[in-house]
Amino acid sequence: LEEKVLLLKNCWKDLFLLRLVQNYETFQDAFQKAMNGYLCTNLVAQALNTDVLYLQKFLVDGISFQLSDFEFTSLNTMKLFNYESITGNSKLKHIVEVLHHQTCEEYVDRSEMFRGSQSEVYTNKVLHLKSQLQLVRATYVQLVFFGPYYMSYDGNVLENLIRTIIKVSHRTFIGVVEAKAYT
Repeated sequence: LEEKVLLLKNCWKDLFLLRLVQNYETFQDAFQKAMNGYLCTNLVAQALNTDVLYLQKFLVDGISFQLSDFEFTSLNTMKLFNYESITGNSKLKHIVEVLHHQTCEEYVDRSEMFRGSQSEVYTNKVLHLKSQLQLVRATYVQLVFFGPYYMSYDGNVLENLIRTIIKVSHRTFIGVVEAKAYT
């Protein structure tokens, strides 16, 4: 559980934003309300103006690139298995590094099959989005999308949320496995 929390804690913002782009049509209204609500209730300093621009650029590029579900899944997996952000646990870091490299190799192989002559263009788009995610600060995403929750706690609201999701998913999985064992 601790290792799962660590991995998700290191990349939650990236996974959240990638899913927002991938499902933008579904979440467009909610995104606009969050942005408008945040911008209307806060004095936007120069630093936050930069955050707004980075987030908008990421969304515009992400939507316009029209990546496939496979490409989004690969990008999510690359971000999840970001071994560079792991400190202090060399065994976990090594395992995550291997998974990261395997994901990248699988992406390149399948992208060539899927995109053919356009695979390099789309690989560059995926890498562009991956680098753009680094420009959007996690604290900004927390304030815009989780403002009331983020402000009312000690800042650990996301870690607590991640732990709850993992525990519920684990219990559900165990429950399904146990139910299948009895049938």
